[in-house]
Amino acid sequence: MKRMYLVYVCVGLLLLGIPAAGAWASYDVTMYSTADNIVDTITVEQSGASNTTTVNYNNWQHAYPLDLNTVLNTFDPTKNFAITWKCENVGDYNSGNPAALLAQINLGATTLYSGVNTANVLWQVSTDGKNWATATPYGNNGGGNIWGNNLNGPVAGISGSAQWIWDDKNFAAGKDQTLLVRVEAVPIPGAFWLLGSGLAGMIGIRRKYFG
Repeated sequence: MKRMYLVYVCVGLLLLGIPAAGAWASYDVTMYSTADNIVDTITVEQSGASNTTTVNYNNWQHAYPLDLNTVLNTFDPTKNFAITWKCENVGDYNSGNPAALLAQINLGATTLYSGVNTANVLWQVSTDGKNWATATPYGNNGGGNIWGNNLNGPVAGISGSAQWIWDDKNFAAGKDQTLLVRVEAVPIPGAFWLLGSGLAGMIGIRRKYFG
């Protein structure tokens, strides 16, 4: 009887931990981003839903915050999603006037950094929205690159793990360019987080009462 009671308690804890629809809105899903020179719009896509917001970020030395829930009110940090920045480089771009995007995406206990690809995260760039290539990194935020040197440090509010990214012609002589930067991510499902915490709790209770 005692063992069955403990099982009921553990199941109850798991059920209490499962968020209802929209409960993820209480999690920190703030994104910080900036670009040299301009971010025009940001598009968030998930589960067939998509929405674009106009932002006009035009100061590369400033990290602009954006709550992803304000762009897509059904945003769930445990489901596959994609975010696209429409960026502009104004003026000839060369070694003295490069272009790049810098971003950090907070997803509860998980954080994604621009330019840092993993098995579940891919940062890409495109000039036409059809042909995509892996983004080219040009150094970490605050590192020994043109942005870190000009600012004498990192852009405040974004981790030094984030990298400045653009296409492979960033430092080549050219002209004005509009570029789409996109991140696609497959986060760890919330069910795994809950299952892990639930199992840990059950093991702890078993050790306490049956050790």
